[in-house]
Amino acid sequence: MRYLLIASSALGGILLFMLAAASADTSMFAGHYPLLLVLNGLIAIALLGLVGYQLLMLRRALKARVFGSRLTLRFLLMFVLMAALPGALVYTVSVQFLARSIESWFDVRVDAALESGLNLGRNVLDSMLNDLRNSARTISLELADVPVQQQAGGLNRLPGQIALDEALPAPTRGLGRRGPARPPPNSGPRGRPPR
Repeated sequence: MRYLLIASSALGGILLFMLAAASADTSMFAGHYPLLLVLNGLIAIALLGLVGYQLLMLRRALKARVFGSRLTLRFLLMFVLMAALPGALVYTVSVQFLARSIESWFDVRVDAALESGLNLGRNVLDSMLNDLRNSARTISLELADVPVQQQAGGLNRLPGQIALDEALPAPTRGLGRRGPARPPPNSGPRGRPPR
């Protein structure tokens, strides 16, 4: 009986370690997670059965007034108290800690900080958009008097002066029109010249 208890405890510890390793999403145990869960459940049931058997044997010994059975009962009660009280205390403290820490995530101060960060991001984007509009206005004023054929060369010089990375001239005709652009009258399908 003693060897069975030692073997089942060792096997239970090994399976518990393997279950913890599998829950960490390691690729070695990921495919065997259901098997590990079932084996751990079976070992837990076997240990509960062994404890139940030992309690039944203790009850029979107490009824038969076997020498040392009352001392065994006292030891059992002391061990149960030594295991149950600290376990209950740790459980209560951890549940309270988790409940309070999760509530603090949704605290008013955290919500206000998130809202302030969102407002700051919006203000920065608005400021960058205003700078871009001002740069586009400056470029359009600079290129207004330049002929269309020379605007590309003038546009290549301007981004360095106005702190833009890229600039692309857009045609003045067709920007406000809706629908697909019409091909020129002498072109085939999709704007290609006829063959």
